[in-house]
Amino acid sequence: MRYKRELEALKYIDQLDAQLNSHKEERELYSKKQIEELRKEYPQIPEDYLDYLSEIGAGSFGKEFSTIWGELCEIQDFYDESLLEFLDFEERVVQFGCDPSGKALVFLIDENWEVGEIWDDDLGSIYRIGKTFYDYICEIIDCLYKVERKSNFIVNDKSENSN
Repeated sequence: MRYKRELEALKYIDQLDAQLNSHKEERELYSKKQIEELRKEYPQIPEDYLDYLSEIGAGSFGKEFSTIWGELCEIQDFYDESLLEFLDFEERVVQFGCDPSGKALVFLIDENWEVGEIWDDDLGSIYRIGKTFYDYICEIIDCLYKVERKSNFIVNDKSENSN
């Protein structure tokens, strides 16, 4: 299992979110059949992305801190038609997710499926992350896990000190 550590971190984050917000994130684990369908449609699709879908699943985590989709979409299918004139890239991209700020998470197909981001305040350019999906998603989950643990520690410490 590639994402064992990240899955444990997300379980902790989900549990904490459910306690604090009475909300639990739902993610859909992809079946072998769904994974094979994605492989047929995108033969060069990264295995680490497919492993993520089968081990962690498509959906949100961290109070919708980030949402990873199971279905890839053309970037112009995500944005409003009035914004399409700003989405004129030389690179071929497909979107695999987003965050609440409106940042699009994309694969640069011609760049060995490297991860990129498109920010709402600069739709005309792609911020190249320079990482594989695995490195990118592990970094996001690890960062969120550390923040959640720290904030949970502070909340618990304050409640203990007030007694």
